[in-house]
Amino acid sequence: MVELLTEGIFYLNANTIIPRSGATWPIIQEAYAIMRVAVPILIVVLSTIDFLIAIAKDEEQMKVATNKFIKRLVLGVLFFLIPLILDMIFAMTGPGGIGQSGLQGVR
Repeated sequence: MVELLTEGIFYLNANTIIPRSGATWPIIQEAYAIMRVAVPILIVVLSTIDFLIAIAKDEEQMKVATNKFIKRLVLGVLFFLIPLILDMIFAMTGPGGIGQSGLQGVR
């Protein structure tokens, strides 16, 4: 099993080991690829709508729209960074557990 994990045939999840070659893996990859395009578009469109409404109203609405925009940006950045962080953690810990591969596993 350790050989299969190091060859990239299996994907380590927090609770289980999921085969990369099943019917679900391409669906997950496709969904993530779609979300990588949709998330920035949604951030821009929703924030533009909020700012247009805030311009039509008062200064207080502009502060609310700015706060929403900042929150959306942070969530968007986290959406892109979480897979990278998880890959780094799994690469550092290796298939044998924490400390087995050290920092040599970081790509």
